[in-house]
Amino acid sequence: AYWVCAYANNQWRAQAEVGDNPEESSFRRAIGKAEGTVTVLDDSATTYTRIWCSYEIFVTLTMDRASPRYLYDVYAALGAADAVGITDGFLPQDAETASAKCRRESAFPFSRLLRGLDVEVEKAEASAPADRIHILNSITQSGDLNAPPPDAHDNYRHVNALLRGRFALAGVTRVMSREVGARLARSLSESGMLSLELDLSQPEDDRLTLGVVKDGLPPSLRRLRVVWYRCGLGAELGSGLAQAIRGAALSELTTLQVDFDGSKVGDEGGVVLANAARGLRRLEVLHLSLDANGLGAGFAAALADIVRDLPALKEVDFNMLGNNFGEEGKARLAELSEALPARGVRVR
Repeated sequence: AYWVCAYANNQWRAQAEVGDNPEESSFRRAIGKAEGTVTVLDDSATTYTRIWCSYEIFVTLTMDRASPRYLYDVYAALGAADAVGITDGFLPQDAETASAKCRRESAFPFSRLLRGLDVEVEKAEASAPADRIHILNSITQSGDLNAPPPDAHDNYRHVNALLRGRFALAGVTRVMSREVGARLARSLSESGMLSLELDLSQPEDDRLTLGVVKDGLPPSLRRLRVVWYRCGLGAELGSGLAQAIRGAALSELTTLQVDFDGSKVGDEGGVVLANAARGLRRLEVLHLSLDANGLGAGFAAALADIVRDLPALKEVDFNMLGNNFGEEGKARLAELSEALPARGVRVR
């Protein structure tokens, strides 16, 4: 079942339906009973210019709930008979894979996606000026709903960043210019995301996409997974992700998964990538899938040293098939079980 405000509210007595306090409005009550919110975005992104819509999005993205899985999806029409959504999680056709989700969302109109990077809830308008005052004061948690609302506030910035980050994530593999890449990276880095899964295996431009990743990782991350199969950048891929990890200063990161099978980062690129993990002092889980990457003894030695240096590490899972480590490198990889006694170690 769907609650649609245009139909659910009595438009002949709208003020009575809505009231003066947004927290007691029909909009807020509907969100409290729902499992998620859906925005339908037109070419002009009109939704994000209307104050009641902005209020719904603020509540959707920031409210405290017993369940963390309250969903927010953004859909756009594709002609008269089809639509595509940037969804909060997987749809059945995604088969629980980030690559399928990325392919599906790539049909979202890019012009509308870019409009999502410019959202400013504090500039949204209302048919009734009093509604705008009440809503902005509700967003800023002012004690006086009728007071002139502030022009700037941390809560405005917070919801803007959350929303822009969702659009930026959907655009990472579609960047075709440095200017757009810089906008995507800025929105992603400021999003405050705690968990991020990037499947970059089919980008429009390898180097521009890597540029977004290098500048776009949110420092708030606790979980990061990066997938890029058969990338053509070689050692640049390893050094690029290393730069991203160091630049974002991921002090809260507890889980890191890197899947670069067939990307041929080489021993030098692998060493640079491994060394970037040295500063992740809270890292508990490290999964690396680097099949057929031209790795050698240098990478094996760097990895063994780093695993010993990470005080919180509890679990490692390394897929290193298709590399030539030599006897010296194999001996260093064998040290991992000693470095993590009685903890999860899987090396293959």
